[in-house]
Amino acid sequence: MSAHIDLPSNLDPNSPDFIPTLNEALRRLGDQGAPAVKNVRASGSGSGGSTGSRRVALGWDLQDCSVADDASDPLVLVSGFTPSACRIRVKVVDASNDLELDILRNGSSIFATRPLVPAGTAGRDIHSFYDFAPGITISTSDDVTIDVLAGGSWQCRVVLSGSAL
Repeated sequence: MSAHIDLPSNLDPNSPDFIPTLNEALRRLGDQGAPAVKNVRASGSGSGGSTGSRRVALGWDLQDCSVADDASDPLVLVSGFTPSACRIRVKVVDASNDLELDILRNGSSIFATRPLVPAGTAGRDIHSFYDFAPGITISTSDDVTIDVLAGGSWQCRVVLSGSAL
């Protein structure tokens, strides 16, 4: 499924209204059955045209973690960034199958070691991963997708975060 976000043409990405407006547009897309991108968040001391220490976060809600390529549609990025953390919050656990994910930038893994959550992990646990490919950056023109390499009846939220470029 392809999705399109309509934002006002005069909306400044550096304005305090940008993220709430984008989140509202994402909510409307979700109401129409688009992929479940639930929240986008930016924080930090950046202002005006400067990114300062602004953070970027991308999130996926995966309701079905069966093994699949492109388990989500590509995301539309509003800012390029250097990833520094990937967090997986387990919602529903599969007691007998590990969960292994890969986040791809233009078809190539962004990880040096892919995230793996062991079978039987306690529900609501948060697992953090920091082992990214050397020098990896993600730009606004990149396609960012997520693959489920091993899974089952898992449900989880995946958040990729880092510093804005």
